[in-house]
Amino acid sequence: TSSNVTVGSSAATVLSFHAVAQPTFSRRCRGCPIRKPTPISISSGPNLAIRSARRATFADLDRVPATDNDVVTRSFNSTPRRYRPLPVSGERLRKPFSPVMAEDEGYVSLTPRHARPHNGRVPAHRIAFVIFPDFQSLDLTGPFEVFAGANQRLGRAAYELWTVATTAGPVRSNSGLTIAADRSIIDIEPGDVDTLIVAGGSGVLLAKDDEQLMAWIATVSKRCKRVVSVCTGTFLLAAAGVVVDERVTTHWAYADRLGRDYPALTVDPDPIFIRNDKVWTSAGVTAGIDLALAIVEEDHGADIAQVAARWLVMFLRRPGGQSQFAASVWAEPAVPGPIRVAQDHIHTDPSADLSVPRLAERAAMSERHFLRIFSKQMGCTPSDYVERVRVDAARRLLEESSDGVEVVARSAGFGTAETMRRVFVRRIGVSPSDYRRRFATATSDRTSA
Repeated sequence: TSSNVTVGSSAATVLSFHAVAQPTFSRRCRGCPIRKPTPISISSGPNLAIRSARRATFADLDRVPATDNDVVTRSFNSTPRRYRPLPVSGERLRKPFSPVMAEDEGYVSLTPRHARPHNGRVPAHRIAFVIFPDFQSLDLTGPFEVFAGANQRLGRAAYELWTVATTAGPVRSNSGLTIAADRSIIDIEPGDVDTLIVAGGSGVLLAKDDEQLMAWIATVSKRCKRVVSVCTGTFLLAAAGVVVDERVTTHWAYADRLGRDYPALTVDPDPIFIRNDKVWTSAGVTAGIDLALAIVEEDHGADIAQVAARWLVMFLRRPGGQSQFAASVWAEPAVPGPIRVAQDHIHTDPSADLSVPRLAERAAMSERHFLRIFSKQMGCTPSDYVERVRVDAARRLLEESSDGVEVVARSAGFGTAETMRRVFVRRIGVSPSDYRRRFATATSDRTSA
């Protein structure tokens, strides 16, 4: 069957040859349907090393000088139904090529330039985990297992995993578990890291004063593809100047402190993780696993991430935010006085009438004055404070009692189950029924059974 080969985009040089009717694929050049030497009639041109027409093989094409604009393409027509038109000369072919695609698409690239090596290997994505004394061990081991599991599922080392500390060697976590850091920060060039993951833990408050470590994190962050913090690792990104005025998250128990220490940040304590361009921040501890699964999904697709999640007995996408795991609201008691009286009344009977007029009356203040003083002392409005207390009361009842959702809603002061459901979804991201299924104690399970 007659076919054409076009070499070069600036000079029209055409090679005519006769392809075999049933193409086979040579190991020598992936996608090439010619295994045996094939007659080729060559017309001379400025881009060809062969100057006379003779019998040749595709090996001759290896000796054709290439320029930046040169493209070698071929179409073959082994049967009429497989015919595909030859692409426009000079147009670069952007699809990756394989024998199957060559057969389907009707053309392949014969030049190795701008293509993967013939062995098909892809460089591993290099991930550096930063640890320090009193880091949280799960912030390291959780994401580490996700990426290691992805390697197993893919059947290759798609991720190269390093543990990095100021000094290579054993580093003790805040639980007492000791991890050996593979490398020190001075051993790694800024361009060596593709994804930087900074662990959290109680040691961040000292680690952020390590000027050498902070300078290294700041430098590497500028060059790598992703910058990730797990749990309180967000403190180190903020101290290094990696995050300045972005929206971030961290462990719910440290969210207020992060906001106070770095007021330019918008700290959202509810999401499991937040992504801002190349910077990812996660909520507390095990949320780092959720974030790592999201990275695997972005790199290799949902199927690989789903399998990795199942092996870890995890949700690929955890329902709800970390607010559902936060402890019951605890606020500094107001200074002794009328606001303290109103606050005690709210906690004593969440199901009572806790509107602003009733609370102001109990505090012996005008509504306007009560609203202003309460907001100043408690840091939120009376209605917001009441709603938080009622949510906590409902959570305790859902966890510890077998009362129905309607009964719980009335006891906690919501009035109806629908009102409570809307508040739960807005506040903690899950419905009351879902919350009970996840957090009910063994005693309440036995009672309800």
